Amino acid sequence: MNQEMIRRRARQKEFAQTIPRHYCSSCLTMVYEADAACLDCLVSRPTDSWADIRDCLDPFLGRTLDGRYLITRRIGSGATGQVYRAVSFGVAREFAIKFIDVGDSSRSGGTRQRLEREIEAMSRLRNPHIVPFYEVFELYDQHLGVVMDYVPGRTLQDLIDVDGPLDVMRACGIVRQIGNGLHEAHEFGMIHRDVKPDNIMVELLPAGDDFVHILDFGIVRFAAAAQTSAGFVGTPLYASPEQVLGQDLDRRADIYALGGLFFFCLTGRAPFHADTVDEILKMQTKQAPPSLSEASDGMIENPDVQILVSELLSKSRSARPANLQEVVKQLGKIIHQTTKSAWDLSAQSNLHDKSRGKI
Repeated sequence: MNQEMIRRRARQKEFAQTIPRHYCSSCLTMVYEADAACLDCLVSRPTDSWADIRDCLDPFLGRTLDGRYLITRRIGSGATGQVYRAVSFGVAREFAIKFIDVGDSSRSGGTRQRLEREIEAMSRLRNPHIVPFYEVFELYDQHLGVVMDYVPGRTLQDLIDVDGPLDVMRACGIVRQIGNGLHEAHEFGMIHRDVKPDNIMVELLPAGDDFVHILDFGIVRFAAAAQTSAGFVGTPLYASPEQVLGQDLDRRADIYALGGLFFFCLTGRAPFHADTVDEILKMQTKQAPPSLSEASDGMIENPDVQILVSELLSKSRSARPANLQEVVKQLGKIIHQTTKSAWDLSAQSNLHDKSRGKI
């Protein structure tokens, strides 16, 4: 167990004994007045002490839910709600809680029931790449709180924004894990509807491997049903043509979005870019995406990868792979072939060096 994990476990126990009354204004994390630095962002304590939680404008930071969960840090926000980290007073672990605005309180009961049905359906899944939900809280201020696993790591968006495009092997490995999780959900009749880099968490395991977690499964469909007016639901950069046109969706909408995600992993950009959302939506329905070779300035030359991405991003859903089991198998073959080619090149290099008396 690394030092950061030890510090976090110790802080969880402290939270269970005494609720802090201050917070770090740099990263919106709860801190104790005596803390010399924030344990999350490492910023030093201000000269005049930490900010008082009573002066915080965030509506959820520092709140306790049902006497069981303390909201300790704001993680981020998205189209379906605000996400926070929380500690449990009952078990020594952290959770993530997403707060969703359900609008008119007279409708919140039915909205909660719909979301609970989504969670019950999700509970049948056993895929480790899908982040599970546990329970729903109805709050007095027209919000529902959804409790789920807290996943350490970085979103795929943040990973590539900071580190740049991934090499083919790493990209294939990450996309294969996403496809594995989506496929199991599809087999149960579930569609994500918003597969995008911000909804993919990449955890770096101790041995150095990536482990992927898919976020917001079930919440996206629920959020669409809870809207008070009809309209486009999803993320324009990764929305399928049929989603843009408001047609009935099936698993192939997620398959198209996975193609956009694969393209992003390899090039560092989404397939389409424009100054306005309307332009992007029009491109999704009418314009062919650039080739991987073009978008990567010739860096992506693997023909199997180029063909697969092109198939995933087909405008016609009938031209895409019928299911993600096919895609996972193709990615496995690409990984195997790439690994074999690397070994063959290494072996040839060693033989060449031996023939020249270098080893």
